[in-house]
Amino acid sequence: MMKLDKNEKVLARGLPNIHHVNDTNMVISYIRGPLLFVFNFHLTDSYERYCIGVDEAGEYQLTLNTDERRYGGQGFIKEEQYLQRTVSRRVDGLRNCIEVPLPSRTAQVYKLSRILRI
Repeated sequence: MMKLDKNEKVLARGLPNIHHVNDTNMVISYIRGPLLFVFNFHLTDSYERYCIGVDEAGEYQLTLNTDERRYGGQGFIKEEQYLQRTVSRRVDGLRNCIEVPLPSRTAQVYKLSRILRI
């Protein structure tokens, strides 16, 4: 996280826009600048395609994944899943969504890497 802040100046981008809180699934997501943060706090439940709303249609690149083995994770998210393309479906009050793999007890940070005009 500290390296991410150094590279992206996350803390200097103002307050986060928390737009997804699901108490049952124990998932929280927020947007801060061009970054989308997704946290799964559930002790046991993982999700293969968890929908998170995003405003901008495009491709989102996974830039931080605490499920990687180097961070003590299980390595459930494969490299081919690091790039997510939006789906045109209203979620969380936003026009588009991405469907992300979300293992239990992990955090992910996505960065909008390419905007798609529809």
